[in-house]
Amino acid sequence: MGKKARGKARPKRVDIIEKDGSATGDFERVLRDIFDRFDADKDEKLSQEELNCFARACNDGVPFSADELSEIVTYFDVDEGNRLTFQGFKELMVTQSCSRPEDTWRDLERLGYDNNLEHCDSMSSSASSSSDMPLEKEKLAQYLNSVKAARESSDPSAIQGVIDELSTCEHKDHSLVQRLLSDLKL
Repeated sequence: MGKKARGKARPKRVDIIEKDGSATGDFERVLRDIFDRFDADKDEKLSQEELNCFARACNDGVPFSADELSEIVTYFDVDEGNRLTFQGFKELMVTQSCSRPEDTWRDLERLGYDNNLEHCDSMSSSASSSSDMPLEKEKLAQYLNSVKAARESSDPSAIQGVIDELSTCEHKDHSLVQRLLSDLKL
């Protein structure tokens, strides 16, 4: 007879780091998906704003500190504008995974991945619909122009139409859209 197991047995997780310290193919695929999700302007780089959206999604709404952002720019691959490249993002996550694997698994879980690196939509709804996800400039300009036109018209039905549009749009939970809505309702 064996000893009784103490505590809960943790489900087996797939490997994310190879023996040589590099990312497994599956982990690299997930990192690409995460990178693309937070690269709001689709320029293949993460700005400080985009990095902080990633940090907030993983860390209960807490962005990177100025020191952490400085370390990222110093130690990982960035472009001439200090924006993190995919290679730099992968380096960042592999470094964390080698030194603090539990932190990486917590981040993956918060971003909607299970122990097999499968994406589970129900787990990531808060991360993917975060009120802090960056808006694309064109979409923000569209919202601002709608608000401006409604205000200039002074037509209550036009204002109500914009309120209805913003209340049901895909970005309705975004903090900027919420501010526009509260300004219109005054």
